[in-house]
Amino acid sequence: MKIRLSLFCIALAIIACNIADAQIMQSMHDGASAQSVYQPVQGDLLSPTTNGIPGRLWFETNLADQGLGWSGTYFTIGGKTRLFEDRFDGRWLLESQIHYNISEGGGAFANIGVERVFSIPAAEADVSFGLWYDYNGDRKEDFSHTFHQVGISGKIKKEKWDLLVNGYLPTGVQDYSYGDPLGLDCFVGNEIVIIPGIDSALSGFDVTLRTRPRQLAGVNGYLDIGGYGYNSDLIDSFGGGKIRLGFQGTRGMMVNLEVNQDDRFNTTGVVGLGWVFGQNAGGRGSEYAGLGRDLETSVRNDHIVVFNQDVVLAMDPTTGAAYNVIHVDNNADAAVENGTAERPYTTLLAAQNLSAEGDVILVNSGDGTDRNMDAGIQLQDNQRLWGNGQAILIPIQNGEFFELCTNPLGVTPTISNAGGFAVVTLADNNDVAGINIDATGAQFGIFGNGQGTSVRDNTISGADSHGVFLSGVTGDVNIARNLLDNNDGSGLFIRNALDTTQDIVIEENIATNNFLDGIQMRNYDPASLMILSNTTDNNLRSGLHLENYANTTGAGIAIQNQTSTGNASHGVHMNQGLGSFTLLDSNITGNNGAGLLLENWQTADPDFINIATTEEGTSTISNNGAFANIQIFMNNGGERAKVNIANQTLSGGVRGVAARIEGVDGVGARTTLGINIASTNEIDGNVNDGINLSAINSGLIEATIGDEDSALPMTILDNAIGGGNGISLVAQGINGQPQGEIQASIKNVDINNAISRIIVPGGTDIIVPTTGILVDSSGNALVGVDIKDVSIGAPGAAGDRTTQRGIAMDFSNNGSELINRVGIDDVTIFSNTAITLDTGFDTYTDLTVENSTLRSNGPQSVGGRADNTPFVGGPTVGIDINAQGRGVFTGQFNALLPNLPLEYGLFTQVSDGDLDNLTKVTLENNSIRDFVLNGVDISAQGDAQMLVDATGNDISNNGAGGSNHPNDNPAFPLNETANVDELFYYDGLNIDALDDSTISTNIVSNFFVDNFERGVSLNTFNSATINAFMDNNTFFGNDRGSEDYTLPRLGTGIFEGPRTALNTAGEFAIEAINNEEFYIRDYESQIFVNGNGDPADLAGADLPADTPGIFFPINNGFDIFGFPVAFGTADLNLSMTSNALQLPIPDFQNFAVPPGDFTLGLDGLTNGFTGPFFGVSDTGFGATIVLIGNEEAFFTGQGF
Repeated sequence: MKIRLSLFCIALAIIACNIADAQIMQSMHDGASAQSVYQPVQGDLLSPTTNGIPGRLWFETNLADQGLGWSGTYFTIGGKTRLFEDRFDGRWLLESQIHYNISEGGGAFANIGVERVFSIPAAEADVSFGLWYDYNGDRKEDFSHTFHQVGISGKIKKEKWDLLVNGYLPTGVQDYSYGDPLGLDCFVGNEIVIIPGIDSALSGFDVTLRTRPRQLAGVNGYLDIGGYGYNSDLIDSFGGGKIRLGFQGTRGMMVNLEVNQDDRFNTTGVVGLGWVFGQNAGGRGSEYAGLGRDLETSVRNDHIVVFNQDVVLAMDPTTGAAYNVIHVDNNADAAVENGTAERPYTTLLAAQNLSAEGDVILVNSGDGTDRNMDAGIQLQDNQRLWGNGQAILIPIQNGEFFELCTNPLGVTPTISNAGGFAVVTLADNNDVAGINIDATGAQFGIFGNGQGTSVRDNTISGADSHGVFLSGVTGDVNIARNLLDNNDGSGLFIRNALDTTQDIVIEENIATNNFLDGIQMRNYDPASLMILSNTTDNNLRSGLHLENYANTTGAGIAIQNQTSTGNASHGVHMNQGLGSFTLLDSNITGNNGAGLLLENWQTADPDFINIATTEEGTSTISNNGAFANIQIFMNNGGERAKVNIANQTLSGGVRGVAARIEGVDGVGARTTLGINIASTNEIDGNVNDGINLSAINSGLIEATIGDEDSALPMTILDNAIGGGNGISLVAQGINGQPQGEIQASIKNVDINNAISRIIVPGGTDIIVPTTGILVDSSGNALVGVDIKDVSIGAPGAAGDRTTQRGIAMDFSNNGSELINRVGIDDVTIFSNTAITLDTGFDTYTDLTVENSTLRSNGPQSVGGRADNTPFVGGPTVGIDINAQGRGVFTGQFNALLPNLPLEYGLFTQVSDGDLDNLTKVTLENNSIRDFVLNGVDISAQGDAQMLVDATGNDISNNGAGGSNHPNDNPAFPLNETANVDELFYYDGLNIDALDDSTISTNIVSNFFVDNFERGVSLNTFNSATINAFMDNNTFFGNDRGSEDYTLPRLGTGIFEGPRTALNTAGEFAIEAINNEEFYIRDYESQIFVNGNGDPADLAGADLPADTPGIFFPINNGFDIFGFPVAFGTADLNLSMTSNALQLPIPDFQNFAVPPGDFTLGLDGLTNGFTGPFFGVSDTGFGATIVLIGNEEAFFTGQGF
């Protein structure tokens, strides 16, 4: 550009010379008759009529914030006068101006030029060219200099327009700079230059077309439009455009406005106001009115165009002074070293000894080894130790940051201190960044116990203890982007950080392969703690371990984007803390212990622990080992914590989520956990339980699992691969302190466990039972569980996912009279056994099952049994409830019961006088069908008392019979070769009261359809009591094992034809047997027991233990061997009204001896049949209703 500009100026001079030659030829041709266009002007100052020196003076002020290459407001005094006229009619003029910038720091600048003007009459034009010298002493900025310039100009002036051209050529030193003008090198001496100083006089030109619009003629106005271009060795070429408007205000006053636009200076402008002095200056008829305007001010830049950029040094925001940098390079020349960027020290020791507080020690890569840098360093207060091999971001003025001009792709400098205490020992307010700290042979890589610590962008490895060890530090701590690898302690260990005003940030570090933890903190209490985007993998203890957090300020801890994989213990271990913390967007996988272990961490309202994600984040805590993906453990008395778990993928671990909350023996204060496991979690594929919550001793868990308002359910799928449950809730307690307790809500959840197998080499795999939801209450314990809108299991062929039991409840308490309450509502279960409840001694239970669909997940769900083929998966039960009262053994044998498990016992029990088992069951509006055994099986033993309400249920297609494989029939296994007519069939609803138990039941408005044995079977044993009221029930198609089953199945119109009979007495929809143990059925054998209680034949020979049968069928108290057999003294009280039976033939039998009795009350013919029945007393319809009402009132009085 500079060469082009010079050529332009030379061309302009040649044109001027050619014009002059043309003028000479014209003058020779015209001779003396030629007449100049020039006319004297009356307004000339000091005109020939006075002193004979023609000319003009002016005074001007230019107002600008930023002009083209200058800034500020300046005043001008200028003048222009004629010198002489040459023999070719050329008029020579002299023009000069002096300016002064009145803005702060401004100075003087000046212009002087000589101009030759001649006229071309034929063109009615004046033509001129000039030569100029410009001086610029206006050094307004801090980094500014004096410049000189030569200029040339050319003009063509006509009556209506002017064409004006200028060229500008700075002379002498044109460019000044401090620092690298390109910004590649920011170090100069001991300073850091963030913006290099540039002061450059620009070469350039401008071209202007001046017009005189008719609209401005009244004020002698003009409009200029032009362009310009400039450059220098430091400034790339650029061009721009300008526009100027000028007019005459009052006599002698001129006003002009100028605006420029380009890519270098952007938009600039100036407003000029001036006065011209001289007779008639500016008046009509003066030179401002037409040609002959020789004395007009030249249109060119007053100011040399300068690009100025002040030096900006990096300022330390803590001191307000410029950083002072001490340079170190073990490859430098030791003979000339002075610590500057140009002559660095060659040893780290020299930098340590010759630096001062607050200095920066910058270590260059050198030869890439620790030569001359192997003795460590002891920093002074406020010093920084930075390495020139990585990107380093430093704080500067105005709250901004600046990236040093280090080489991020270069070799990071290495320092060491083998055999020393630490490679880097910190003082107060130190910053260590960009260093490879080889701590081999040193105890620590970095050690600090002072105030204010920053460790950034380093590699710290090989320490005999911790990579970074900060003990008792105060002030803010920043640990960022370090590689902490292969240290014999922890990668980072912060201990006793108890300054409650300090902020601690641990960010983007990688801590791997350390002998202890990747990152460890112990005994800390900062104002804030943020642990962000760290990776802690493959450490021999935990990835992240935080212990003993006091949280005096209540600020809590923020952990986000934490990655912890492959650690020998836990991924994240939070131990002994107080207050809230968040764990967001984590990737915690493949650890041998827990993914996240919360151990004795407490929160106080409204604080809580939030394990979740950001709006766009994801979180995976999976495939962790011995504990659970998330494990919560609390065992200090009086602790309280709240935990929220949301948006997590918790898969492939031993458990998905596990919590064990324990009280302390002898400590009365309860340990309490509130936990919310939201619907947005996915808990899949864990070896044992998906969720396991245990409240032990005085522990209390208040749990919400799932969200009923969520559009999608939480999935708990394919868990229990090695045996276990989808959800386990376990409460256990001991006397003398508050009970162990779980209060839980489980809503909008989809549970389906995997098939759990034990592989037997060379044999048949053993399927391990699993459960969808297990609820357990034992000892001094209490549970309250609300299960709603839950799906468990899968229909039909379950593939590789199934559930042996849908919901299983096992309650065995200690007589505290606390009532375990479970509500099951709107639940769908496909399972071998949908719901089981076992209540033991000293236990109170209130169970409600309503609006639910319960189905077998075996083949019976898609069709009835038609041949000998056994059902795969063994026998199934819809609802199986057993209440076990304590009772007192009489020493008399009981009969073996062909339809009941052997654990009912062989000895009769009578009441011990205590209320030790109260069980209330409500079954309402459920659909229970397709189960191999009983649809609903309810039994009571000992002196248990049960209150059962079955209303509005559909109990259909149950009881097709157990498999003919002995392993699949827990009650009385049959021979594997048994035919279908040797199998037991089962009932829709079966109620058995044994020993001295009492069951009172309302059976109202139910449908009992297509069950293979009875629709309803009521059976007493020993001295037990059943009080039953049956109202408005519908029975159809039951006793499907009848010999002559020719009636169509309900709703099908299909006649199935005869079946092999098990009971030849006909189609019985209802069975009520008092003292059923003395009822010999066709498929039972008369057997006895010997003195050991084992089955025996009539000759006294032992029979197989699984032989079905009964005792000698004479209720006289002794068998044929003289062994005592309990008398049957049971009571069965039954009232019936408005029941619809397909065939009105009930099976009512009484085998009791006084005081036992079977009483029956019928509401006329509303049931389709009347008595009498042999051995059954008619006591009237209302008697049983009164008995049940009394029992209901008793339960209400006990708090039910």
